[in-house]
Amino acid sequence: MGQNMQRLKRAKGEACKLKQEETMNELILEYKRALKDTKRRYEQVEETDPSRKIFSAMINDLEYVMK
Repeated sequence: MGQNMQRLKRAKGEACKLKQEETMNELILEYKRALKDTKRRYEQVEETDPSRKIFSAMINDLEYVMK
């Protein structure tokens, strides 16, 4: 009986780790999408207000770090 309980605990632990990894990957993808959307918006604003270029540069840096 003891070995089965150990196996169950180990399996449960592995399942929790996998779920956490999946959740983290989903969050990273969502963050990347939001970053791209924000960059797109700032690029549209840059056309009318050149002083906003610094924000796109910052977003480019963030995108580079996320790769």
